[in-house]
Amino acid sequence: MHIRYVIPIMAALLLAGCTRYAVEDKVFNRSATIEVTSSIVSPFGANGVVTHPQAAAAPYDLQVTLAGIGWNRETIAWDAIEPKFREHDWTRTDHVVERTKAFGLDLLPVLGRCAIWARHDTNAETENRTIQPPNSIHWERHVKAVVDRYKDRIRFWEIWERPDDPDYFEGSPGQYVGLLKTAYTQARQADRNSIILMGTTTDPAWFESTLALGAGKYFDIASVAFTGVRPAPAQAAEGEDEQDEDAVEADDTAETDDVGGAADAGGAADAPETDPGAPEANNEEEQPPAAAPKPFDEAAELAAVIDQLDRFGAALKKHKMRKPIWVTSAGSVPAPAEAQARFLVKLHATAMAHGADCVFWENLVSGRDGGIADGLLYPDLSRRPAAKAYATLSKLLGCVTSCRIVAEDPHGLNVYEFTGLNELVIVAWSRLKQIMPLPPNLKMIYNIYGKGRTLDEGEEETGALIVSSQPVLIVAEITEKPEEPDDDDLVE
Repeated sequence: MHIRYVIPIMAALLLAGCTRYAVEDKVFNRSATIEVTSSIVSPFGANGVVTHPQAAAAPYDLQVTLAGIGWNRETIAWDAIEPKFREHDWTRTDHVVERTKAFGLDLLPVLGRCAIWARHDTNAETENRTIQPPNSIHWERHVKAVVDRYKDRIRFWEIWERPDDPDYFEGSPGQYVGLLKTAYTQARQADRNSIILMGTTTDPAWFESTLALGAGKYFDIASVAFTGVRPAPAQAAEGEDEQDEDAVEADDTAETDDVGGAADAGGAADAPETDPGAPEANNEEEQPPAAAPKPFDEAAELAAVIDQLDRFGAALKKHKMRKPIWVTSAGSVPAPAEAQARFLVKLHATAMAHGADCVFWENLVSGRDGGIADGLLYPDLSRRPAAKAYATLSKLLGCVTSCRIVAEDPHGLNVYEFTGLNELVIVAWSRLKQIMPLPPNLKMIYNIYGKGRTLDEGEEETGALIVSSQPVLIVAEITEKPEEPDDDDLVE
């Protein structure tokens, strides 16, 4: 072996031994979801896919297909279905169900938004009356009506949006548990195969308090939202992001070893670095100086993901429950285009390694919420770099069954081994360049945009790869299955 390879490899091994979050043989399985669903469901979803204002535009459906999205999460608003007692309007809900099927997606509907006439306390004064707890009799009838209508097309049901947030639910944990119990009972009576998700929450302490009140008997899957470690500041200019060596190339035609697929739909070219939907500066009158946006802190965001999922998992274990966790809202943080693509890969890999069986990206199209450039597509429906990174993940990690954390440090080296049906996929990155050993039976190395390559001469000679802040996805044939974790202390 050439001496120029020996010293870096020895240094890498020493650094790996000091990794802050290094974990030995920590294995997470998707078996909980498989047991609930009797199948390996897609781990990739997005919010509001078919209700976006541009959903009818020509390239939109193909862009959804190219991205590899498997799930569509939509709110099924009670106040819109039944604005008056026993006067139903199913027009919008039927459209959501039919369009989701036309897109080839599974639907996760969120039941909620209390009809104004059905409030538990009709005398309560509040600005938004749809967030009040419903009358239990009316709520029972509503859930039964919805599940009865769509049980041949929908199997999964989420009960209320963010019940831990007073902006979405003006009730106590105990009131939510009662609401959840009613929904679970009625849904199972209407369709014994229905699968119930607890309403998406962000607060592990609130979640644990509902488990203490018996909520665990009335849901099959826990759901979590990542809101970021700070409020979203003004979006930094996309053009400020430096171009990575693996960034999207101008010519995006498919190659035989590519993961990402063909060019964009409808002839839409990949968008430029500057977001075309960003507002232009007004030079006619002097504007007050805007506050400088805080820099995007990727390490802090990933550390928060680890902390939040581990705390939700600990709450379930405390109450001796073995239930899947889905992340139903993630990615709503502003970042330059290339940084967002890197973060998307890292967030999904980190979340899935810490027990998230499914992850839903918050916005499909940038500019949906206050103009923040956090979507997979630009406002003109051309693909942001994140859309290509998402497609790469969907194709390589779409059928994973377990993950082993080899090394983990949001500020340093991260290596996750995902086991699929026939392949091992390693996702790796490091804040500073480090060298990691390559697995045996290696087939291909991909960048986050799906461009594949084989080993170069130096990598073949050393059996190692230099990793940097740009994640790589390494595909190898499976040599042996990871051992199952000991779950003897867990009960259903």
